[in-house]
Amino acid sequence: MEEIRIDVSKQTPEELALANEHAQLIFKFNHTMPGTSEYTELMHCIFPSI
Repeated sequence: MEEIRIDVSKQTPEELALANEHAQLIFKFNHTMPGTSEYTELMHCIFPSI
């Protein structure tokens, strides 16, 4: 298996904004009651292939 490394000290403003958005979505997902429509919507935002 090939190791992938990401140098986070050289992120573009766009990459930083995307990382922040993803962190907020995951936080909200982790604090949402399972089985609700909001939970399902967040799951599809975070994991589009599911």
